Amino acid sequence: MRTVVIYPGRFHPFHRGHKASYDYLVKRYGADNVFVVSSDKQDADKSPFSFADKMDMMTKLGIPPSRIAQVANPYQAREITSEIDDKDNTVLIFAVSEKDMSGPEARFDFKPKKDGSAGYIQPIPADGKLKPMSQHAYVAVTPTVNFKVRGADANSASQIRKEYIAGNDSDREQIIADLYGEMDTGIKDIFDRKLRAPAAVNESRARIAEKINHLKETIEQLKNVPLPGNLAAQLVRLSAEQRKFLTQYIAQLTSLEQQIQQARQQSQISNELIQSIMALTPEQKQSVIYLIAPTWQDRLQQKELNRQQWHAKRSANKNVTEYAVTPDRDDDEVPEMLHQLANRWWNNADKQPQIESVLNSMGWSIQQVESEDDAVQLQHQTGTVYFISADEFDPDVFEESADYIEEKWSQKYKRSINCSNPRGFSQKAHCAGRKK
Repeated sequence: MRTVVIYPGRFHPFHRGHKASYDYLVKRYGADNVFVVSSDKQDADKSPFSFADKMDMMTKLGIPPSRIAQVANPYQAREITSEIDDKDNTVLIFAVSEKDMSGPEARFDFKPKKDGSAGYIQPIPADGKLKPMSQHAYVAVTPTVNFKVRGADANSASQIRKEYIAGNDSDREQIIADLYGEMDTGIKDIFDRKLRAPAAVNESRARIAEKINHLKETIEQLKNVPLPGNLAAQLVRLSAEQRKFLTQYIAQLTSLEQQIQQARQQSQISNELIQSIMALTPEQKQSVIYLIAPTWQDRLQQKELNRQQWHAKRSANKNVTEYAVTPDRDDDEVPEMLHQLANRWWNNADKQPQIESVLNSMGWSIQQVESEDDAVQLQHQTGTVYFISADEFDPDVFEESADYIEEKWSQKYKRSINCSNPRGFSQKAHCAGRKK
């Protein structure tokens, strides 16, 4: 059987300790079978780096772009697992460090289901006999690799971020060198921007003068780079406004070229094919676009495939999904109307604000959560909480908009509901919203 190993994490930042775990997994399972996954979720304090930032850090440490993937929830990685066709002949392993599997906030737990049988995710058995992902997924624990940052043990990502912000410029350069093996100006620029590190104020005058002289030398060298033809003479004659426009144009074009190159690497399309297409006339390029664009048959086939996959998952998991019971969690069945609204919220990003408005009028809030089981959390102002797994959502239902749902519901109930004696969940929710 094939083995697929997913190394998930938040990675704020990704550093050589993580790279050591990746190398351990590659050595054990093979380079073609290991994927590093992370989300693009950002928060100024705890999650400052974008997925693109983390990808720069990963590739700096030597991880191939083809082995890196962006996912919504790293500890589910459905974007990868859903693409695996032969689930009966594929072993699925999630790799987590010793640190992330210890304590009350362990990334995975192995609690049995309510009927006493084993849950879907299990530790790797001592005998090494693994079942296919159609039956179980497994957790491999990678050994902790200790390394130092500025002479002290690097114990946590938050500690690294705090030290970077508090340090002077020399300290920050040393932190980058300790994290990535050498000082890298591109990575340092990411840290400076995303951590909003204040400019170092305790540099020596000699150090500041050295940086200014280096900048001047660099500018002079760039000015003396030979240009073709009479281009230099043409540039000298430009007006101030034209120079400003051209400066912005070149900067934006350079940034766009870098983004295109990164996207090309991820797509794994050959340079020869891209160069052949770029050599075409504008009319020929437009013809290529029409030639490769998805047809309506393609879209229908994809929609039918999504529908079949959803029903297969629902059938396989309807008696599998289990929730750990906690004091703030209600394990009762989610009311049908709430389930429908959550379903549409999950499958239709464009309508999320309208659906949230409908839910808010009923006293409910909705948000995506990151755990190994749950996708959506619904919480009422009274404290009731529901969690719904993504496997329970039907991708076909989002065609009906939140506007229509709200309109249909209000016409049916609004005038007839007696809020002195509401009947059923929907009437109670309506009356709760009316009192606000």
